[in-house]
Amino acid sequence: MLSGQSSGSLQVTRASGPAVLCDEFVTGRRALDARFRSAPPRTFPPGELLAAAACSTNVIYHLVEGWACQFRDFSDGHQAIVDVYTPGG
Repeated sequence: MLSGQSSGSLQVTRASGPAVLCDEFVTGRRALDARFRSAPPRTFPPGELLAAAACSTNVIYHLVEGWACQFRDFSDGHQAIVDVYTPGG
């Protein structure tokens, strides 16, 4: 269980032990791998907004080729890149 503190620190409480958490991680990873293998590949043209293409916020992309970035729009019309994604990165 994770709980945030007002001081900005994070307190971690271990409820089930490391072995159980490792098993849950492995199970989740296998499910995610199976989901990626079963999903048809999609190609997006340069400049397409992935959030708009997904029509949902509950989407995970597996970047195989190219690059993508996350950006922030400011009220004055400027944009800033806040993260860059590359295959395997």
